[in-house]
Amino acid sequence: MPSSIFFLLSPLSHLHLIFRCYVVVILALGVSSNSSSIG
Repeated sequence: MPSSIFFLLSPLSHLHLIFRCYVVVILALGVSSNSSSIG
């Protein structure tokens, strides 16, 4: 595997982790807002 492909793959993996964290935060905020509005 060429190092260039690994170099391109590394930032993509970091971006994927950041995107997953962002989705988890949005879901957590949505659940908390829904529970507070229901309560």
